Amino acid sequence: MTTLLLQQLSAALMLLFGILCLRVSRHAQGPAEHRTAWLVTGQTFTWMGAVATLHDLFADWAFVSGAGSRVMDEYLRWNAVGNDSRAVLSIGLTLLIFLLVTRWRGPGQVSLRRITLWNGGFFLLGGVIGLAEQAHSFEEHAAWLTYIEGFAVLLLFGCLLVAVARDSVDALLWLALVVYALRDAVMISVVSDYSMAGVLEVWVPAPSTWQGILTGTNLMLCCLAAVRLRLARRGMEVPPLFELGRWLAGPRARGRRRP
Repeated sequence: MTTLLLQQLSAALMLLFGILCLRVSRHAQGPAEHRTAWLVTGQTFTWMGAVATLHDLFADWAFVSGAGSRVMDEYLRWNAVGNDSRAVLSIGLTLLIFLLVTRWRGPGQVSLRRITLWNGGFFLLGGVIGLAEQAHSFEEHAAWLTYIEGFAVLLLFGCLLVAVARDSVDALLWLALVVYALRDAVMISVVSDYSMAGVLEVWVPAPSTWQGILTGTNLMLCCLAAVRLRLARRGMEVPPLFELGRWLAGPRARGRRRP
């Protein structure tokens, strides 16, 4: 029961992070590409959070129904679809941010409608991959999930390096995406262990421990987005990462100046 509660809380926090990012994109000051990066992130995480919430509610229903019930059988049948759709959505997020930071041509280039169509395509692609895995064992599904997540994490780390070089996202969004990338990097290791659990005698963390880690990192994402939203409502800009130290020292430096 603890695992299910943490799982539901983790999904709700992911959804909340997406909503906070969308609100930041509406209120933030500064370069248009920074606001668009928050919009892209918010829309994608809202998708992933909504899918995760529905998926976890289905898991709760299956748990209450018990092993051998029709609900449990249907949940196990569609579990791969939910997992793979979210994993492939993260690839879509990374590619979209990469296009944003490398081929930015102005605020009219990226609209909410285009982002929705983009995410919808990757969501359907993940669903198709999940449907193809329905006949596979849990260990085989975990292995496929490792490949998808590993590819997404490598892309995201590369994208974050490009974003730093081009000053294409503000420091708080960059830090939030780093937290998400590191979380997924750890998840790859855990899921890889699960994929070998039926073959080798490997240690795997308890499900409640792993869900606790996910919940904690999603809470960190929400905190970073909440801070950015508060600054946006005050009309304050947040600079790119390399200018963050100067920006933080700015008020103190100005206070030391003589009239």
